[in-house]
Amino acid sequence: MNGKTAKTRLFNDSLNQGLAETVAELDREHYPDSLVEIIEAVLLDVSCPRGVPLLAFALNEAEAEADAEQCYQSAEIIWQGMLMTALLAADKEPSDGLAAGLMESFDTAHLLLAADTLLTLPFEFCGGEGGVGEAGQLAVCARSSLEALDGLGNELEGLGGWHPCEPLLTVLCPAARQKDIKELSGLISLAYASDLIRWLGPRPWLNSMRERALEKAGRQKNKPALAEVRELLANW
Repeated sequence: MNGKTAKTRLFNDSLNQGLAETVAELDREHYPDSLVEIIEAVLLDVSCPRGVPLLAFALNEAEAEADAEQCYQSAEIIWQGMLMTALLAADKEPSDGLAAGLMESFDTAHLLLAADTLLTLPFEFCGGEGGVGEAGQLAVCARSSLEALDGLGNELEGLGGWHPCEPLLTVLCPAARQKDIKELSGLISLAYASDLIRWLGPRPWLNSMRERALEKAGRQKNKPALAEVRELLANW
């Protein structure tokens, strides 16, 4: 494992640990057990791709200062809330993956509450730490992206035409040029497809989407940190 590989993996491990600590600190008097159980299932899976924060970390030259760690956490929490909200809006219930397991165990009202909680949770742990601004910007991106779902229909396959990651990366990587982010379209699609497979399980259209993204990402010349993210997602 080279230094860059170690740095990227250590960031991933630190992100997982930070999310676990955030969930452990939830006020159990205000969060019912069923809600915490859903949040734990969504956020605490250490095998989760974590593609959005990993890409942001790499674009930011693999720097994760203490004040930035909260922002990366916020992004992952809001991102998972976005995915959950999008899947709950679909006409057909998923039959596989994390979504199917949650829908078997909890009713729609509980799941909608959990999705809404994920979209707002970063405001609670960012308060007083200077992170509210970033959380607010991420929340605006989330709302805009979820509104864009209306034009894609309510079929699960319609999610293949959704492009929710780039706006989040624009907030997370303020020093990156928009052109630089757009040039990562293969990697961004790979991150998105990997997360969708986690939620929905393998499906022909999703597998094809991921294979195309992997091929495109392989043709792109990326700096070492981004190449490592591609390797991590490819082996997910």
